[in-house]
Amino acid sequence: MIIRTLSDVFRILQRRLETPMEKMTRKAKERRDEEATKRQVKIARLRKAHL
Repeated sequence: MIIRTLSDVFRILQRRLETPMEKMTRKAKERRDEEATKRQVKIARLRKAHL
């Protein structure tokens, strides 16, 4: 069993913190992916209706 010291825990927490730039980038990617999914659904629906 691994026993972690308090300094180990703080180092782990510090590595996982997200910078504002990383947060903005992640949100932008999520939004882009969300919009792409909506667009694909719309296009598929229109193609199906056209046939």
